[in-house]
Order: sequence, then structure tokens, then C-alpha cells
Amino acid sequence: PDAVVLYHSQNRKDQYPITVNYDELRSAFTEEYGLNKLVNGIIEQPYNADNYDEYRIMLQLLAFYEENWGFYKESVAAPTNTETCQNFLVAVRKYAAKLQFPSTLFNNVNVPVFAKPEELIFITTPEIDAQIGVKGYAYMFNVGEAEIPFKKVIVDEFPIPNALGLLVSRDFFVMSDTFYNMTNFVNPQRVDNTYFLNHWEICSVSPAIPAILFTESAGTVDTVIT
Repeated sequence: PDAVVLYHSQNRKDQYPITVNYDELRSAFTEEYGLNKLVNGIIEQPYNADNYDEYRIMLQLLAFYEENWGFYKESVAAPTNTETCQNFLVAVRKYAAKLQFPSTLFNNVNVPVFAKPEELIFITTPEIDAQIGVKGYAYMFNVGEAEIPFKKVIVDEFPIPNALGLLVSRDFFVMSDTFYNMTNFVNPQRVDNTYFLNHWEICSVSPAIPAILFTESAGTVDTVIT
């Protein structure tokens, strides 16, 4: 069969250090459980920072994809009332069904690909999700027929102007750890412990995977096959 090879390189090396001075902290508590709770909270901060950085990187990858290849775009009105919400849901469900058939229309390599409904992820913002939930589903008699039948992910924003939602396969993001560990260094003179969370990673997206961007901007003009 025809195949395309895509290379994704390691492009992230982040380190998150944090220091705990047990002597100073111990003097602030009268019982040990309070100290343990605070120390555990402090040590958790590098993990929180790492997770948030990875989340922002994944959002930025959407802008990277748009700049380098460009999403297939479906122009829809922003869901603000019952009619526009229902039209938006129709568009999402329509393209979810289209992606089941092999095509090169929705990706950026010259090999036909498809995606099963259980492999799809719909990414949108809290504003769009709230509009659909309240003004789209609330007035329907049969909500099950209109609901988005695949995994939904909420992000705080899109790094692409006028974007309303993104329908992709779960293989769209290429996020692979190459090195991930937590080490520590004890300073006996200061009686403190410095922890280092190291995260090396491949952060990328695949142009071979079908992806459809729902936007208020102009849509993609399909190529006519004769």
C-alpha cells in the first residue's frame, strides 16, 4: 500500500526546580501532619507547572498546523440561539460521518485516510459548549439524536482567529515523552531539599490525520473531481 513517512523530533527539554527548607517550615507548625500536607503541596507544584506548559504547547501546535499546512475549514455561524446551535451541531455530526470514508480532502498528505467515530475528539471553548448545552439541547425533544457522540475536550481559547471548534482523530497530536523523572539534591548546610522535575518530549502534530476546523471565517472550497 501507499505510505507516507513523517519524522517528529524531540523539541522540548524543560526542568522545574523547587526547594523545600524543612527547618523553616517545621517551625511554622505545631503538628507534623500540617507540615507534611504543605510539603506535599509544594512538591506538587512542578507537576502542575509541567502539565500547564504541556497544555499551552498543545494549543500552540494548533496555530503551528494552521500556519504550515492549514486546516480544512467549515464556515458556520457562532452558536448564539437555538437555530444557530442546531445548525452547528448538524455540521459537526455531518463531518464526523464523512470522516469514516477514505479521503485526502481533510488532511495534508497525498494518501487517503479515515477515522472511526470512536477515534474522534471534538475540541471547543467553554463559551461554545455552554451555548450548545443550553440553547441547543435544552429545547430538543430527543436530545440523544443531537448530542455529539464522541469525546469532547474543553480549552480556554483557540490560537486561531474566529475558530469555534475542531474535530480531529485522537492520533492528531504526537506527544511522546523521551525522558521524565524527578530527582532531588539535599543541602546539609541549609537543611533543605531541592527537587528537579525533568521533562523531555516530542511535541508535534501530524498532517496525515484528518482535521476539520469550524470557523466563522470563509470555508475551504472543495476540489471538484470529474
